[in-house]
Amino acid sequence: MNRHTSGAVMARLILAKAYAARASMAKPGFFENIFGPLANSRAPEPLKELKEELFGPGPMFNWRKGLVAEMMSARSQFIIKGNRYGAEEDLRLAEQILTSAEESDVIKALKAGVVISTAFTSRR
Repeated sequence: MNRHTSGAVMARLILAKAYAARASMAKPGFFENIFGPLANSRAPEPLKELKEELFGPGPMFNWRKGLVAEMMSARSQFIIKGNRYGAEEDLRLAEQILTSAEESDVIKALKAGVVISTAFTSRR
């Protein structure tokens, strides 16, 4: 198995883990979904620990620390960036899945309501 294939396999494993972690999250109830961020504004971002373990802290797509950086190191020599089989795109998708919290339909409806009410009140 060459370095491109090994990098692609590891990237797809990480992507599968990201999907599994997102799917295993419990969906909050209606009131917790609406008032949860107001009641506990210091609540940790979901899946933050897993994201930092895999991709390191800091901005997205940095990959200078964490498991992905270790895989790309001179010791492991997996080829992620410039991989023939799309490993970089798989890892970008995995990081986006772990970073962006899925908004529920309730939150989307409330945001749409705020936008619409703001549009009507600003026409004075």
